Amino acid sequence: MISRNHSPRRSLRNSFRQEPFIDLSVQRFFSGGEVGTLQDTFLPRFVLVLISTLLGLLLAEGVVRLLAPQPLTIPWADEVSGVLAPRANVRGREYVPHTYDVTVSFNSQRFRGQREYQPQPGPGVTRIATLGDSVTFGNGANDDQTYPAQLEGILQGRSIKKGLPVTYEVINAGIGGTGTAEQALWYENWVKQFHPHLVVLNVFCNDVDGDLMSGLFYVDPKGRVSPRPRDEIRAAGQRFRGFQKLVGNLPGYRFLAEHSQLASLLRTAIGGVIDHRRKAALLKQSLPPSPIGHAERFHEQGLPRLAGEVSWLKEQVQASGSRLTVVFVPCRETIYSSQALWAHEVQQESPSIVACLRELTSKDGIPFTDLTPVIRERAGQLDEPLYYNGPLDTHPTPKGYRIIAEAVAAFLSGTRVIPIPPSN
Repeated sequence: MISRNHSPRRSLRNSFRQEPFIDLSVQRFFSGGEVGTLQDTFLPRFVLVLISTLLGLLLAEGVVRLLAPQPLTIPWADEVSGVLAPRANVRGREYVPHTYDVTVSFNSQRFRGQREYQPQPGPGVTRIATLGDSVTFGNGANDDQTYPAQLEGILQGRSIKKGLPVTYEVINAGIGGTGTAEQALWYENWVKQFHPHLVVLNVFCNDVDGDLMSGLFYVDPKGRVSPRPRDEIRAAGQRFRGFQKLVGNLPGYRFLAEHSQLASLLRTAIGGVIDHRRKAALLKQSLPPSPIGHAERFHEQGLPRLAGEVSWLKEQVQASGSRLTVVFVPCRETIYSSQALWAHEVQQESPSIVACLRELTSKDGIPFTDLTPVIRERAGQLDEPLYYNGPLDTHPTPKGYRIIAEAVAAFLSGTRVIPIPPSN
């Protein structure tokens, strides 16, 4: 017989008291002891790692600024049909240490500046489109200081002074880092839909070398220069620029691009690798490896390719109802004395480019001018430099862009290539 003092229920209850069912670790968890321990160890370590990382990045930023200063620019690169193009509706900073700090912008139509253009020029409007690289785009200048913007002001001022019922529009379709090949395709893919009356192709001293590496045009067995098939160009551009576009859309990336020289260094390195692979994908098909040196390659392959690209562009411009003119814009090294490593090469190649363009344009009936004599003369007359002379940048200054605009305006007026539509 079991007494009340030793009932099974009481014995079971007592056993619970003597040997707890809940493990001590679980008790500590619910009582907050374990959580407190984790918080006490994890949070300080996290803060320490965060502070160390920030200090390391700040130190790296300082080292880059001290030992290898980098230019800063807002992310603007995009692609249209596989060809480099600006993003729409972009505005931000372009900074080169100890040289300039300006603001650049692109409108919704991917052109430099904030002005928007109608698809068709209005009554009494003469529309000019300028193609070119960073000199046409206007590196080192605000929107209203670029050569196309100042060209429009000069032409409009003369029109008003003469009482002509004409309004001039000059579209800045320049894109930094491009050559004649990309500029020709940019016109065909995009610019022509705005129906300019006149197209001004601006050729710079490094365009031939850039075209040799772009792989966008090839020479067929009959010696004709033609662009690669659109599908190949589009595939190469979208494949390698997709990553750049993805990174460019990340939160905070724009701020870093405009303010961090460390981020700029990484961005330039990664972008260079991606661009090299994109060009290599086309180059291996359009230009087989050559054992000849750079000088021979420049003359035997580069100059004929440049001539073919200009001729191809002329056909596209005429087919769209416009007219082409060509302007050679000199590098600083052919205007001022220079100790730059590339100065001798520029001074040797520039006259050859001019001779090639002069022969081609004379044969094809394209108005052409070389701005070298005019700019060299003005540089000797003015105390103010017409080009920057920094270790990272030698683009024209705003005053230099003014001289270019005046020379181009005189060329267009002197050759009478500017059409004057009726006011009605």
